[in-house]
Amino acid sequence: MSGWDIGPITSVNLNLDTDTSPPDLIYTQKHLAPEAAHYRFRQFLRTFKAADGFTYPYRDRLIDQYRQGQFHITVDLFHVNVHDKLLHDLLMQRPSEYLPILEAAATEVARVGVGEDDSNPGVEVEVD
Repeated sequence: MSGWDIGPITSVNLNLDTDTSPPDLIYTQKHLAPEAAHYRFRQFLRTFKAADGFTYPYRDRLIDQYRQGQFHITVDLFHVNVHDKLLHDLLMQRPSEYLPILEAAATEVARVGVGEDDSNPGVEVEVD
């Protein structure tokens, strides 16, 4: 029975990417392209779940307030940090660069959620 364990070795690479960002939106050393930041902020606002695990506080609040004509929202930086540490760090280090991107993402989430065009003003974001 010698040699029973000798045989060809095969492997399969399924190219399963665990990063949810599109591949062309790569970041380098604490800098994120505006398109990549917008994508990641939008994902945060759409998918962040409250502690109960059932509600989406930012998405729901954005849509409700947008329908009522209130174009502002307060975002907790702790939540941003829990969801995406890089976004948190970038907001802390360069708020003047990344806060407008967060506001554009919030506006997009609200408009898509309501099913509306560009007729209303954008959403103003306050970080807490």
